[in-house]
Amino acid sequence: YTLKEEQNVAYIEGVHVSKEQRDKKLGTELLNKLIDKCKDIKAKECMLWCDKNKWMYEWYQRLGFKYWGDKKGQEGFVWMIKYLN
Repeated sequence: YTLKEEQNVAYIEGVHVSKEQRDKKLGTELLNKLIDKCKDIKAKECMLWCDKNKWMYEWYQRLGFKYWGDKKGQEGFVWMIKYLN
């Protein structure tokens, strides 16, 4: 993740769980730890991008991320945002 201090936005990227380890809640646990880290560094929101046509889009929604906009230059990919309290 990275943080742009002037915007208080943390960007999460590169989260991946191998197919063999899926369905064990490892991805949810990992993402929740990253979200907690974003809160620790005083980010007000965190963002990530994903393929809107893949299963992870709905998974991110279940974890509180919302559609933010299309990722320019990459059809089918979107930015998602989660507002942190």
